Amino acid sequence: MFKRFAAVLTCSALIMGFAPNVFAAEKTTPAVHLNGAYMESADTLKDYDCTYMEANQLFTSLGATEITINEGIVSAVKNDNAVSFSAGNTLYTLNGTEISLKTAPFEENGKLYIPIRPAAEAMECKIGWDNAAQAVIILDPYKLLGDTESGYTIMEKYMAYSTEFANEYPYLKGKMTFTVTADDGEEKLTFKGKCDTVSFTTTEEMIINADFSFSFDEIEDMLVETYKTDPEFENTINTLESFTLDVYMDIKDGKFYISSDLFPLLLGADENTWILVDFNEIFGMAGMASYDFASLSTMAGMESFDEYADSLFSYMSALDNVYMAEATALSLNIIKLMYSDESFIKNGMNYTSTYSLNESGAETVITLTLMDNGNRIYGYDMEMSMNMDGLIYMYMDMETVDEDSVFTMNMNMMDMMEVNMDGTFKYEERITDPLVKPDENSFTVSLTEILF
Repeated sequence: MFKRFAAVLTCSALIMGFAPNVFAAEKTTPAVHLNGAYMESADTLKDYDCTYMEANQLFTSLGATEITINEGIVSAVKNDNAVSFSAGNTLYTLNGTEISLKTAPFEENGKLYIPIRPAAEAMECKIGWDNAAQAVIILDPYKLLGDTESGYTIMEKYMAYSTEFANEYPYLKGKMTFTVTADDGEEKLTFKGKCDTVSFTTTEEMIINADFSFSFDEIEDMLVETYKTDPEFENTINTLESFTLDVYMDIKDGKFYISSDLFPLLLGADENTWILVDFNEIFGMAGMASYDFASLSTMAGMESFDEYADSLFSYMSALDNVYMAEATALSLNIIKLMYSDESFIKNGMNYTSTYSLNESGAETVITLTLMDNGNRIYGYDMEMSMNMDGLIYMYMDMETVDEDSVFTMNMNMMDMMEVNMDGTFKYEERITDPLVKPDENSFTVSLTEILF
């Protein structure tokens, strides 16, 4: 696809170069997608490969102050940046320094139009172009993250706690129980299970070893009746009653390795087979090559919430797709509405923040409580509930106090299936048993090879 696109551009450039007086540039009016939404009545013009916008509307929408327009010259100030553009001049001034422009601003119908990209970048915004939507994309980090009265000092305390805790207690051991009930209107079918887990986590890698066991006693008669002619039925049930699942995550490289003693049954694979899931490869196949796990790893080790939020903005900023830009803006807006100081209410020594969203019949409520002893954060509780038009309901609660953690999840899908999970965990400085991960004797198979 890129080669075809490049060929079209090359041919177009040759034609335009040989016939400059034959073809006149047609001015179009692109849309402007600002901070996750289209601007109404954006006064824009596109001439060749440069998109212009009426100067006062552009700087006002970007939150600039001290905007003055006089005799074809516009100047504006935002934070510590002062910029000015002049009609017909291929130089503009940013904080006293002259910078070249590819094309000059111009006046039309009494209005001054300036190139959007250099103006937006002078206002410290990120800018891109969605060719399919014919839209300029602008994301303003100050508006999306930094436009708060008090900043993120409470979350700074949490980040200090989180970093110290993760370094001191990299191991986690625990048990989970779960129950699944299916109801077809005539009969309820239930099976139960449990899982013992141990994990090790740093900013560069994660290891999870899990032992699962299931009880099919309550649905045994149904299974026997349904699969009685299957010669592998008994072997399958015996295998599913108890199995292991091991995961190794190379976070910096974005590679996840998964192994299970179910693989010989499900895939006909050797017991020491590990399935490789390369998320950087998957991102590339999905047209999201700018996303990488190395950046995630770096962010995970940050001790400053402001630094983390700024890095997250840079990481998430998709500037060639309005839908991804909308999702980015929504995610960053949630961070501001949930994690800024003004979002928290102090209850005794603790801080509680609640975020709710109700769109298209789906209501989501997230509540975060940070536990403070006056000197430092020592725990947290995160609750989330989701109700999708009464058809699907889910509730989750995870609480960590000092080294102890509990987890609960309940989900109901149209009263046809109900899932309940409960877990208790303990963080530890060290463990004696070695953890399972790929070694030199392991056989690796890529998930993309299996699927495609």
